[in-house]
Amino acid sequence: MKEKHISNRRKRITKIIAVVLLILLAYLVLGYLYSFKVISLPDRSAKELDEVPESYYETIDRDGTIERFDYQTGSLTKTAYIYLPYGYDENDVQTKYDIFYLMHGGGGSESGYLGTENDDRDLKRILDNMIANGDIQPTIVVTPTFYRSDDTRSEGELTKSFKNELVSELIPAVEQKYHTYAETTDYDGLKASRMHRSFGGVSMGSVTTWYTFMDCLDYFKFYLPMSGDCWSCGMLGGLDFPHAVTAASLNHAVSRQGYTSEDFYIYAATGTEDIAHNVLSAQMNSMKLHKKTFQFAEDFSHGNVHFDVANEYEHDYPAMMVYLYTGLRMFEAVK
Repeated sequence: MKEKHISNRRKRITKIIAVVLLILLAYLVLGYLYSFKVISLPDRSAKELDEVPESYYETIDRDGTIERFDYQTGSLTKTAYIYLPYGYDENDVQTKYDIFYLMHGGGGSESGYLGTENDDRDLKRILDNMIANGDIQPTIVVTPTFYRSDDTRSEGELTKSFKNELVSELIPAVEQKYHTYAETTDYDGLKASRMHRSFGGVSMGSVTTWYTFMDCLDYFKFYLPMSGDCWSCGMLGGLDFPHAVTAASLNHAVSRQGYTSEDFYIYAATGTEDIAHNVLSAQMNSMKLHKKTFQFAEDFSHGNVHFDVANEYEHDYPAMMVYLYTGLRMFEAVK
């Protein structure tokens, strides 16, 4: 009788364990499907963004130029492409320009956004038209790459370490040659001109942007992460650890560097059909809990963070053009 009682008890315990394991498995599977947009929840914050005007994709007479720029990082020579706005004159040292560093996504390259000096892409013409129509001031745009021919680490590791190359080698090399607001290219000169410098990127370039935000507030005031979350606490950290870790670490990064909500602006964006929608949305919603640091608003006259979820936009190049068109105009309003 005692043995039968023990046997029944073991069966009940086994059933309980099996149910718990099934629940955990279901939770993990749903989390995976949710994070990669196999399934999703309706987003009531989705909106219709202003499209880039069709005419902005056309070549105009007052067009800028693209230059190839080679620089040294350690023993390696790397390439970036530089957009110079119409009227830029290397002999005119009195005219200063804002500068925007823009990073590609996974599998991309330094020529992915602008093209090259002999084969430009849509963004170059969009910039020409935005400047010609007064949407933004004449701005220098730099498109580097986080890839290195001498480093076989994962993209996650390369995006994390790129900030070291950025502030130690790329920015000094670029801004020593081109006429930005940096009076000198040492730490003091770059910090003093941070309000004229922006960093942004798409997908893995967005991951790079969040890493840059966490350690380089001395160098940049404006940040434009598109379709990618912060991985400082792990891959897909925006979804898996949105508040307790990721948002809190972003909040801490601001105070750790000696800054407040008055010292930076973030324009972030994704689309409802974007594979990064769930991860970035979870992160941004969690950042709202840190109201003292991240003040979400419809425009930057009332806060320092704006997040757009574009209705039916996907993880693609056309969406990125709209986000850049929107974010750069919002930054211009507070410069």
